[in-house]
Amino acid sequence: MGYVEPAQAAQDLLEEAIAESIADMNRRMDLGLEAASEAICVGIVSGLFRASSENPRSLLEWAPDFPVEHACFVVEEYVDRYHAAKRRAAADRLIATVSGVVPEWSEMISKVARRAARG
Repeated sequence: MGYVEPAQAAQDLLEEAIAESIADMNRRMDLGLEAASEAICVGIVSGLFRASSENPRSLLEWAPDFPVEHACFVVEEYVDRYHAAKRRAAADRLIATVSGVVPEWSEMISKVARRAARG
């Protein structure tokens, strides 16, 4: 393996750090445990929000857009796991929950969730 840019290395490490949580969210959805999957989704988004306001002397110094980009990815992944007929209701529930937990990101999360609900 050759040289890896610091920004790419940080991105890779951060992705690895949340990969297991995303897999757990998806696994629970596949088992029909929708409430548990939603709780994990909200937890990931909340954690990413908290990380975005951390001390800048962290991995996020090299990947400052990671929290917001991956919060959007996680929301999209969650909504996409629903059958098409249930996506709108799932998106609405998620938007309401995330808005209470991370109001600073509620508009962005709403846009992503609604776009994902449309397919």
